[in-house]
Amino acid sequence: MFYKKTIDSSRGSVFTASLKRYSCGSEALQSLKKAGYQIVVTTISDSEHQSFAKIQNKHIAIVFGNETEGISKEVNDLADVRIQIPMSGEMESLNVAVAAGISLYEMKTKVILAMLKEKIKDSFGNI
Repeated sequence: MFYKKTIDSSRGSVFTASLKRYSCGSEALQSLKKAGYQIVVTTISDSEHQSFAKIQNKHIAIVFGNETEGISKEVNDLADVRIQIPMSGEMESLNVAVAAGISLYEMKTKVILAMLKEKIKDSFGNI
């Protein structure tokens, strides 16, 4: 966490981050579920397009697998929502950094739109 490039790319936020180590990914996800997080995983099987995913109004933890094997079965079993990024042709996966950028941008957009919808509803009632 405290390598120069990590510090630079996080703009120093690693110094105020709260870190906890887990023995495996499924243990971390179980802890997040207990804390009230919705677990969203990216996978090409048994999933829906990210744009249409039903996201609850609570904290979200998004899990990205590696480009070759994806997420583990244990992690997939803990998911509340399984999403995929729509792609053309026979392509199976994207670089994990690219996939994360796309998914995080779209999730943030969904959250902002949900907030705007609530503001409009509070201001004007059901239109």
